[in-house]
Amino acid sequence: MKKKVWIISEIFYPEESATSHILTEIAKRLENDYWINVITGQPDYTNNTKAVRKEETFGKVTILRCFVPHLNKNKIVLRIARAFILSLAISYRSLTEIKKGDTVIVVTNPATILFFMSVVCRIKKTRFVIIAHDIFPYNMVPARIVSNKSLILSLLKKLSILAYCSANKVIVIGRDMRAILSAITGRSDNIEAITNWADCENVYPLPYKKNKLISDLQLEGKFVVGFAGNIGRVQGIEYLVAAMERLSHEGGLHFIFVGDGAKKYLLEEKKGRGELTNLTLLGNRPRDEQIDFLNACHVGLISLSPGMLGLSVPSKAYNIMAAGKPIVAVVEKDSEIGLVVAEENIGWVTPPGNPSSLVSTIIKAKNNPVLLEEMGRRARNVAQCKYSYESVIGKYKKLLDSI
Repeated sequence: MKKKVWIISEIFYPEESATSHILTEIAKRLENDYWINVITGQPDYTNNTKAVRKEETFGKVTILRCFVPHLNKNKIVLRIARAFILSLAISYRSLTEIKKGDTVIVVTNPATILFFMSVVCRIKKTRFVIIAHDIFPYNMVPARIVSNKSLILSLLKKLSILAYCSANKVIVIGRDMRAILSAITGRSDNIEAITNWADCENVYPLPYKKNKLISDLQLEGKFVVGFAGNIGRVQGIEYLVAAMERLSHEGGLHFIFVGDGAKKYLLEEKKGRGELTNLTLLGNRPRDEQIDFLNACHVGLISLSPGMLGLSVPSKAYNIMAAGKPIVAVVEKDSEIGLVVAEENIGWVTPPGNPSSLVSTIIKAKNNPVLLEEMGRRARNVAQCKYSYESVIGKYKKLLDSI
């Protein structure tokens, strides 16, 4: 008999955000081996999501959706309120649907769901698996949501440790995350690192000079640095802005930002005042346009705030590699992406919070076209050989079979 597996997440198909896409692809690939069910919220992240039913099937996957009011996620208080309401709704639905002996996979979005679902799984006597895309609540400090000395943070840390320790398995997406979580919880036996993957089938290298986006923006003669993804609180946007300002007089250099988030306003304000003439803001783009905007640059830019070592891994790195682009990684050298970039020689690693270092790194990249081409070829090869969809899903299947 197939195992019954529940995926618990804030977002799922048809959302196009990274978390939704990753979970949807995992569910689709596992649907022939397990009875996959999803409890999630209503689509709320992307503007182009279609109307959906409260209950529906997607292939062989059963999706149950909980109502949650639409609140502005870029405002801290409203985001916390939404997360709490959705966590309660999902947990209540889980209590009514999940049975003893089922396997429950909980994603750390919204973060508050961990606390509730750890209790639900204990009550229902299920197997409990956590997929940690970030380490909450420790990521709240570099995001400047709470102080490191906050009493609320101290309470949340204790609750999170209880949740992580109660799980049969905790899947982290980087080596640095495994080290940090092991140190936090005092155990490593239930922690396993499984990276995200590169979508090499749908994202692949295309000539820069024939890129429609570059043509539409009239950037044919420019050296372009591309940023695609969340422009949020932990991406160190302030430091990127400082670097872009210093590079505004560097001839032939341009930045393209694709995405949205709580710190996008910093870019919009500078752009509106005419202080960042070397910047194009494109907003969110559909996932099926990835091949265009990821190829509309010479290097892909990845950035995290200072203090984010081991707390998150930018999944965008893998599709930048799939597009055959070198990476400028503004991350700690011992982070998962910092290690990959250095080990595979597919770009540059520069410390977060240091605009001067980023400026010199981008100029170095701009002045080395032959090296860029070599790095790009290696990046594509690494994406295909080490981060394929099939190999990553195989690790998920092996883990689920083992518990």
